[in-house]
Amino acid sequence: MLLCSKCSSVKSSDTGYSSRQVRKYKASKKQSSSPVDLTCLACTDASNQCNTTLTLVPWSGMHVTVVPLGLSGLSYHPDFLTPAEADLCMRIVDGNRWVEEIKRRQQFYGDVYYHTTRAGGYEKLQPRGGEGEGGLREDIGQFDWLKSKMTSPPWRSLIFGSLPFPTQILVNEYVGVQGIASHFEDPSSFGPIIATISLLMPTLMRMSKPLVPDNDCEDLVTGGLTKVLLEPGSLLVMKGEAREGWRHGISRTAVNVPVRGGGTIRRDDGYRRVSLTIRHLLEGRRGVKDG
Repeated sequence: MLLCSKCSSVKSSDTGYSSRQVRKYKASKKQSSSPVDLTCLACTDASNQCNTTLTLVPWSGMHVTVVPLGLSGLSYHPDFLTPAEADLCMRIVDGNRWVEEIKRRQQFYGDVYYHTTRAGGYEKLQPRGGEGEGGLREDIGQFDWLKSKMTSPPWRSLIFGSLPFPTQILVNEYVGVQGIASHFEDPSSFGPIIATISLLMPTLMRMSKPLVPDNDCEDLVTGGLTKVLLEPGSLLVMKGEAREGWRHGISRTAVNVPVRGGGTIRRDDGYRRVSLTIRHLLEGRRGVKDG
């Protein structure tokens, strides 16, 4: 339990603060008798939420808030799913059970992986699930039609190329201003290509290039920050520099999401976005059956 310097409340390090803040706090505590002050998520949201509307500019087939410098390996396909295919995705997702081990709800189709906060530090061990083991793992065969689409022309060459289709689809649900801290996908845990499908509502994905390619560096290179509009039914693919040199995340502070053609979507209590993350799960990250 840790004390918030703003509201003086004591909250869990697991749910009350961002993982990056907790890491910095623990590191400073080892180095000094006066560790850095902490600000809980509630206070951070209250002080940082931005009601202004960002302006979008076209760039490389997508819409961004600022044209980034040196961002290669990022491709965006706004109408990847037809409306009928998007509806089918949601029928599958809403027809299955949710895992609530972290702050947002998730589903695992196929392999289940360990959640970590940093290399070597396991946050929670996810059992493989399956029949008789809690049912955390759903049948990836429900998405065979999506696999067929992604591995057929013209999409095969644009997404995974010669690599086999991944053995896991991770579903994340974001409601209201829920987000995910900017992060790198661990290259020792996940493959070289990350594909993300967005459903229901649009969002802005933050892309940032730190001077040091890790999850803690807060200094960015010049031109190394932008936000990318992700629309319902769209597919975003990260490879190369976009995968290895840029962090990505969903901010909790961007309340108004601009849309193409003008207007905004407000991330209020009625806001819900679902994403499908499709990536190769490397052997060392796969969950194992307890016992």
